[in-house]
Amino acid sequence: MFDLNRSFDLMLSDRQGKDNVRITRPFRCDNCILCPCMTQSMEIEYPLGNVVGRVEQKLTLFAPSYQVLDSNGEVVFEIDGPSNCCSPCKSCCCGCCVQRNVVFGITDVKSGRQVGSINKEWNGVLRDVVTKGDRFSLDFPMDIDLGMKATLIAATFLIDYLHFEADPGDENTEDNDY
Repeated sequence: MFDLNRSFDLMLSDRQGKDNVRITRPFRCDNCILCPCMTQSMEIEYPLGNVVGRVEQKLTLFAPSYQVLDSNGEVVFEIDGPSNCCSPCKSCCCGCCVQRNVVFGITDVKSGRQVGSINKEWNGVLRDVVTKGDRFSLDFPMDIDLGMKATLIAATFLIDYLHFEADPGDENTEDNDY
């Protein structure tokens, strides 16, 4: 789905096939050694043409961290991953992420309370080896608006891309879906 050498636009549509949400990730180098200051970001439109939020990767050393911003550029949520795994550098990950559930906590900036989570669920040895599909669950407050919900969905895509997707050169090229 994602190509490391270019930007992407992801369209989410309703049951009638009408595009409702656009998630845009501009091209940015994702190599933490060559480009240590180039953090990843996504912009979310809902409905199309109306920017409702952004997800921005924070520059951290040991634990992945993200900010979720509203349409005014104000930080609404912070998303923090585990400190023992999934560093910002994919090449630095020791492989422990693929052997257990990984939880990224969603914290409300105003209250300082954890209000939800993004969970990468471990599928078991057989499914993780045989298939390339990952399973995520997303819990968020029921009372936030649809734009913020779409932004948190986009954050899930960014976390998957940065921490759980293999680089195209890492796998057998005949079997590569990129």
